[in-house]
Amino acid sequence: MDIRWEKGSAGASDGSTQVPTQILDDKPDQPSQSRELGKKVSDKLREMFVVCDPSEALRQHFELAGAPYLLLRDLGGGAARAFLEAFARTTSLPVEELSVRRQGFGTVLATLTYVDCPARGDKVRIYLDDAQTESSEQIAISRVLTEWAGLHVLFGESLGPQTQLALTCLKDDLTHARRSILVPMLVLPQKREEPLTQAIEEFGQQTRVKMEVGPATTATSGLWALMVASWNRHAQANVGSRMPLLDASRLKGKSDVTAADVVTVTRRPKSPDAPLASPLLVVNQAAAPVMPKPQGEFDLYLQEIVARTDSTHGCLFMLADRSVVASTPHAPAADMAAQSHHLLAAVGRVGVGLEMGRMVRETHVTMGEMQLVVRPARVKAGSVLVLLLPRQNDPTAWRLAIDRYDAQWLAQRKAAASR
Repeated sequence: MDIRWEKGSAGASDGSTQVPTQILDDKPDQPSQSRELGKKVSDKLREMFVVCDPSEALRQHFELAGAPYLLLRDLGGGAARAFLEAFARTTSLPVEELSVRRQGFGTVLATLTYVDCPARGDKVRIYLDDAQTESSEQIAISRVLTEWAGLHVLFGESLGPQTQLALTCLKDDLTHARRSILVPMLVLPQKREEPLTQAIEEFGQQTRVKMEVGPATTATSGLWALMVASWNRHAQANVGSRMPLLDASRLKGKSDVTAADVVTVTRRPKSPDAPLASPLLVVNQAAAPVMPKPQGEFDLYLQEIVARTDSTHGCLFMLADRSVVASTPHAPAADMAAQSHHLLAAVGRVGVGLEMGRMVRETHVTMGEMQLVVRPARVKAGSVLVLLLPRQNDPTAWRLAIDRYDAQWLAQRKAAASR
């Protein structure tokens, strides 16, 4: 449920109103309770009352008294939530919620889902990175959870627009981290797909993470065994991290994978002569994906446009029959063409209804953390250019880049024709 609220004077968060989060406990004088968030009101619910934004309250708590936790993040498909629920059922541990409320009003600002798992001498909280709140605050909470997690676990099913968007959001969260950290991550693919493997590798080449990739499995016991092995390895390697050791035997049943199946991902050198950097990432020690050589005019045009606009994906298709004539590697080109065609048709109907005509010069939509651009391509009459760009890319800049290249391309074409 998406709970929406308005930020008024009570929600302002500046230097005069940022006070430490009020942490309420049943018995606050007990040392074991000092790290808890909020007050336990039932077996499955804790409540925390705050005078600032939920994300800022969480940040203050983690800075002052937060214990390392395990963060589950979905790359599309809902596997993270499905695992958490299956894990809770199998271990008889309750799926709990933390309800963050406005002090003095009781308004629910955000709700986080988690499971508390007993560990040796302590417990480890397993958060689901899917806070129920307004969209802007959801992003802020995700960034805080990403910054302070002891281990990130990424669930991926197959490469698609959702996966690409999730990786883009994760990269953005890591970029906005206030503290300098070497982020440990465990990727758990639900099935082995080469495009997904390559996308994860490319993600790792652009971020500062210490990544491990597990074998493909959907078994709850196998997934838990891999998480425990990775968590305990980091806990033992980082003295003073306050990461208590987990026990894999909490889940009964034979696992279909073992810790030995995990592949450590390491960063490759930028050139054959460059020294190997500190261990970060490479999936299955595979060679870098080879970019296909341009096959013709369409490929050359798209390759240059994508590079100049810093797009993540692009394709060219013919408006008459939606046939794709060029696309970037791993782009869902057929879906991009079909959905862009539907979008152009819808915009055309809006134009007719508003007596603006059916000619569409460009359609630009921002959804989540991505921009979708659909516009006629100069490379051939009747062709359409589709680009997916990160949200932060300046529209003025990429429009200017496209227009400049179109002018350059036309000039070169005329010069070639006159020879």
